[in-house]
Amino acid sequence: MTVDRYMRQYARALSTALSGLESQSVIDFGAGSGWIRRYPFASYLALDLFPPEEPWARKWNFDHALPAEYRRKYDVGVSLNAIHYAANPNQTLGYFLDALRGGGKLILAAPWLYPPHDRTIDYWRISPRALYRMTSARFEKVSLFLIGSMIDLPGRIASRLLSGGFRGFSQAKTFRLGTKPLCPTDEGQIPTSFFGPLTTLVLAENYLLPPMK
Repeated sequence: MTVDRYMRQYARALSTALSGLESQSVIDFGAGSGWIRRYPFASYLALDLFPPEEPWARKWNFDHALPAEYRRKYDVGVSLNAIHYAANPNQTLGYFLDALRGGGKLILAAPWLYPPHDRTIDYWRISPRALYRMTSARFEKVSLFLIGSMIDLPGRIASRLLSGGFRGFSQAKTFRLGTKPLCPTDEGQIPTSFFGPLTTLVLAENYLLPPMK
């Protein structure tokens, strides 16, 4: 069974963002099962409210400040479609950044026109321009992967019902559908549309440490 176009785009974009991290320490916020461990990293820590019982996973509620033991320890922070569950996404993003060393990367995905996952805790939808505004002042370079459109939504829903989960990631390398990133210098260069994207993946590079207080 082939996966839907949305998942092919998402998988290709994520593979691009996660490539070349073999020597990097990675912390994964809202990690779920920790499935991105299939990519090679120097070290990996999964944080989740309901983490798997594994030595590389720890419990953390990202509405609370990041524990001191994780601060300024990691080269790359990852959070894939989790920040919209936070009570205050801007505050939670700050907690994510607390984990990064200077010069680090953030890989952040958030839904925009994607339907709610769980109406009891699915609080937010964040536009591409808002994600750029949230991250651009803190990194030297921000790239946006605009993934899917409303046209892809029926196929996405059908694929979830038929096969479930994330089949697209295991099959991504067999497809040639690429997703070129947008690298704006200001938010006015980010297109707006009633049709998409369904999800935005941010690759933010060269983290600028805040001034010492």
